[in-house]
Amino acid sequence: MIKDYFSTPVGFYNYNLTDNLKDQLVNASNKGFKHLWNDCELTNEMRDLYFFITNNVMEYSNRQNFKNYMSGVKPICVEATMNWQYPGKWFALHSHTHSHIASVFYVNAHEDCGDLCLVDPRGDNNWTDRIDRGVLNTSYERIQPKDGLLVVFPGWLSHMVEPNTSDKVRISIVTNFYLKRQYS
Repeated sequence: MIKDYFSTPVGFYNYNLTDNLKDQLVNASNKGFKHLWNDCELTNEMRDLYFFITNNVMEYSNRQNFKNYMSGVKPICVEATMNWQYPGKWFALHSHTHSHIASVFYVNAHEDCGDLCLVDPRGDNNWTDRIDRGVLNTSYERIQPKDGLLVVFPGWLSHMVEPNTSDKVRISIVTNFYLKRQYS
């Protein structure tokens, strides 16, 4: 499902994440792989998750008409890293300007593990009637992580992750895609 947040498309997709796959991903992450999909030997379940993520990014890019200004594009995964957010830790406001599309897939999420906050790209103008303003006095949308949730958004969209106030580690896979033109 794709929702428009402040005129910006954000994709939400759910995956049936098994405990076995969680264990496989954690074990792969413990080995220090920088690019999860390229650097480790994928199990069938990991390969299925990879296809789930890439197919939904493809569907997202097709529905957002990226092909109107870049005909014949194909999303290419340029980075896939496991993020371990320990209790008390957070990620500062940033964007993924080196990629066209960014995504986060939650492997181990729980209450109070740090919401994803997508910042309104229109700046500090009050475009909404919302009183909930915070990040640099801008409007933002708060997304609560849950196991098996994939969130897809443009790489230029500024976002942050709130502090993990729980006593557990939150684990996610951050994947960045570049739209590569396909020539015939």
